[in-house]
Amino acid sequence: MHKVAQHVSQCHLVRAKNTKNDEYYTTSQSIEQEVPHYSFRNKTVYCNCDDPTSNFVIYFMINFYNLGLKRLIVTGIGGHFFDYDGKTMKKRRINGDFRSAECMKLLQEADIVVTNPPFSLFREFVRTLIGSGVKFLVIGPKTAISYKEVFPYLANGMMRIGYTIPNEFLDPEGNTVKLTGLSRWFTNLDSDSPKTIRLFTATYHPSLYQQFDYYPAINVDRTEDIPCDYDGLMGVPITALEQLDFNQYEVVDMIARYAVLDHTHDTPGHQLTEVNGKPKFSRLIIRKKNIINELKKVS
Repeated sequence: MHKVAQHVSQCHLVRAKNTKNDEYYTTSQSIEQEVPHYSFRNKTVYCNCDDPTSNFVIYFMINFYNLGLKRLIVTGIGGHFFDYDGKTMKKRRINGDFRSAECMKLLQEADIVVTNPPFSLFREFVRTLIGSGVKFLVIGPKTAISYKEVFPYLANGMMRIGYTIPNEFLDPEGNTVKLTGLSRWFTNLDSDSPKTIRLFTATYHPSLYQQFDYYPAINVDRTEDIPCDYDGLMGVPITALEQLDFNQYEVVDMIARYAVLDHTHDTPGHQLTEVNGKPKFSRLIIRKKNIINELKKVS
């Protein structure tokens, strides 16, 4: 992708060890790939971590009528504010911090927040959105899946992973930077677009799947190795969250040194992901749903 002259919506990715620059901006391509999966008709969209040159703002301005927007609100840490209804534009200076009283008031007027917040504040940002009851579509670090402040929302269905993966960003000079796999879209928007799910075909055998030392589940090192015929608890890579069929599987917990949800098995001095004394990476704890019981709930 060629160098661009304008800066776009700021996010803060994981700081690279060999550079002091951790400021990156969302590309128009990333926005164009994800936004069409959702309906924005007659909605007020709020970009609350942006300025007027943000690619989010440019996208919604250009597509205001095609998307059927009712209103577009934009605020940013630099004090930017504008409010567009398709005919008139209101501008003024405000405290653009998303936590400020002015921005919180605007949040109550919004239907959907779409932005790329500072990654260092992602926990607080998500907590603010969930608390407000607003719908949202935002970019965050992939590691947020395992945050104790974020994972419960994913586990109980209050938030889910989006459809696409934003792998390219722009640095403050407008150069394209590849940050493959480091970020995800997070949303609570409804969508009619079918999402790709993985069908598991591996079969369970005790010799192939070891139990964790301090947690009553089997360890599965690779998502593709999730056994289709095992009914007990399974500790799988956290990225499996993006590929599970939630009609067939339920998310029970997340474990690392301790459990995120259920602390019954927490063991001081040991990590819950240990297998034969050696800890694994964080694991998503899942199990197959009892389909008969699920059908009874529906009926």
